[in-house]
Amino acid sequence: MNKLLIGLGIAAVAAAIAIIMNPKDIISKIRKKLKHKEIYPVKTIEGKVNFQDIVAWFKSLSLDKNKDVPFIAKATELKDMLNYETKKNAALFVGVFNEEKNEIIHAQIIEADSFDDKILEVLGNEAIVVLN
Repeated sequence: MNKLLIGLGIAAVAAAIAIIMNPKDIISKIRKKLKHKEIYPVKTIEGKVNFQDIVAWFKSLSLDKNKDVPFIAKATELKDMLNYETKKNAALFVGVFNEEKNEIIHAQIIEADSFDDKILEVLGNEAIVVLN
């Protein structure tokens, strides 16, 4: 019985590690795809960009949760990879990485004067954040 419980505990820890490692793996794949220097559309917002607007954009795409991974990134920290010069104080790179195709299938740069508090909270100190 103790061996069974230990085995289940090890399996649970391994599963937790796999879940934790998965976003980093996806972030690494996203960074590799950005090296292709594609030109992404730029949307300019006067004022503050809101997290709810970003969520609404993702929802409009009819994503497949089994293979499509939405993400947001600080465009200012990725500008060399994005082939992009910031024109506003705040810029986000938002996109969807398709794990099956191993490519970014939807993406845009959103420029604004500032981010709302929720975007700042989600991004924290990270350059790229995978959303779920």
